Amino acid sequence: ITDATGKVIALDLNGSDAGITTVGQLIDAINTKATAGEVGVVARLNSAKTGIELEDTSGGAGKLKVEDVGSGTAAKDLKILGEATKIGGKQIINGAGAFTAA
Repeated sequence: ITDATGKVIALDLNGSDAGITTVGQLIDAINTKATAGEVGVVARLNSAKTGIELEDTSGGAGKLKVEDVGSGTAAKDLKILGEATKIGGKQIINGAGAFTAA
C-alpha cells in the first residue's frame, strides 16, 4: 500500500503476517502498520460491509495505490488492487463485493 506521498507499508500474509485470518484482523494490521510507519492511509469496512475501504490521509500529490508483490494475489482477491479514485475530494479504494455482508 503506497500513500499519496510515496510512503509504503507491506503485509506478508504468507510470512510475518500469516496469523491474520479475518477481515477485522487485516484492517487492524493495515492501520497499525500505517500508524507505525507514518503512512497516510486508513482501512475500514466499506459502508455496504462488502469489502475493505482504504482512504489516503497523507495529503500528498500522488495517488493512493495497492499492489500485489511477487506471486501474491491478496490485493486482487480483496478487490483493492490498483489506484484510488476521488470521492468527495478524498482518495478512496473500495473493495466492494469482495465478500458478503454478514
